[in-house]
Amino acid sequence: MRQGIRTGDAAMKATDGIIETINAMTDGERKALIAQIEKGATEKSTHGGRGRGGGRPRLDGDAQAKRINVSLDQATIDRAREIGDGNLSEGIRRAVSRCAD
Repeated sequence: MRQGIRTGDAAMKATDGIIETINAMTDGERKALIAQIEKGATEKSTHGGRGRGGGRPRLDGDAQAKRINVSLDQATIDRAREIGDGNLSEGIRRAVSRCAD
C-alpha cells in the first residue's frame, strides 16, 4: 500500500473519472473522441520505439552518420547553426564540404 491507497483503488478512481467525463459529453463529442482514438490506432507512429533501431529517425536522413563529441566555442556553434539552417551537425558537414572543394 502507498499512502493508504491500494493500487486497485487508485485505478478504479481514475476509471470512474474517465467514465464520468465521457458520460458528460454530447453524442457529437463522443463520436469525435472515438474517431480520434480509431485514427490514432491506425496511424503509424513517427517516434521510433523499443529495440533495435528504436528512437527518433535521424533529422539528416544519413544512416551512415556517426555520433561523436566535439568541443566548440559559442561563436562557432552559432555560425555552424546558421550554415546548417538551424542544424548544428548539418552546418559542420556543409562547412567541411566547402573547405574540401
